[in-house]
Amino acid sequence: MVLFALVASVASAGLAACSGQRPELVAADQTTTSALPGATVADNRREPSDCATAAGRVPFTIAIEATPVLAVPCVLVAGHQRVEYVNNTTEQISFVLAGTPITIEPGATHLTEPAGRFLAPGPNEVEAEPHPASGPWLLGPDANTLAGSAMGLTSIGPIELGLAPAEVTAALGGSPVVASGTPCYVTFIQQDPYSPLLTFRDGLLAVIQTFTPGQLTRSEVGVGSAEGDVLATYGRQIESQPSPDGDPDDKLLVFVPEDEADRQYRLVFVVEDGVVVGVRTGLTEPALSEPGCPAG
Repeated sequence: MVLFALVASVASAGLAACSGQRPELVAADQTTTSALPGATVADNRREPSDCATAAGRVPFTIAIEATPVLAVPCVLVAGHQRVEYVNNTTEQISFVLAGTPITIEPGATHLTEPAGRFLAPGPNEVEAEPHPASGPWLLGPDANTLAGSAMGLTSIGPIELGLAPAEVTAALGGSPVVASGTPCYVTFIQQDPYSPLLTFRDGLLAVIQTFTPGQLTRSEVGVGSAEGDVLATYGRQIESQPSPDGDPDDKLLVFVPEDEADRQYRLVFVVEDGVVVGVRTGLTEPALSEPGCPAG
């Protein structure tokens, strides 16, 4: 199974056309984005800004340590994301999460189901014994900054490849994208667990990756679509490639533009067991390689 990078803060088918062109090749209109809705906590102990943010596809790991102080009091998660608790103490950890008793032996882990299946929106307390554990805060789909935005060959909603971090932030109407001083890094829209992952190389956006169920291209295929839907939609412009992880059940379906002006880009559908689990677009080399930044 392909796994994708996780980044934390402080931690169907149909052939659409437009003037004879595929929608992926047509510039998108600017999409109005909504700010992260405020949340009221009855005891006023936590606000969304106090929480780390899960982004991407791999589970967000919460380490339980033998300490009375929590470095991260909560984590913002989307309905499709999972949380993994890791017991780094020498004692058995017990707590109740959404009405389900959980026991984790020393050195063991507990991986939750997708959060939306068992958590109510808002903060969810975790009273763990004998050591504290962080609680997840489930944000509903209305927290998705790019809800309703389609993915194109060079964009998702108002975010375009080739922009600098400050330009991405401006395109989103102020929803911040935090920059790094390193030549290559992966970031996301702050406090938005539905955010795509954004890979910047040499200061410019090189790859956009999304894993949010229902996130579609302008031809209305995407995360959750069947492999056959992608093939029926894009036909001979799709090249099938083995997955970089070597799993024979996984593959990449790569949309190759016919227009010479667009040949530097690739739209990649990541398929596991016949279903699209992720879509990314970007410059050819980084879009086809394992997501993230090269080691070293």
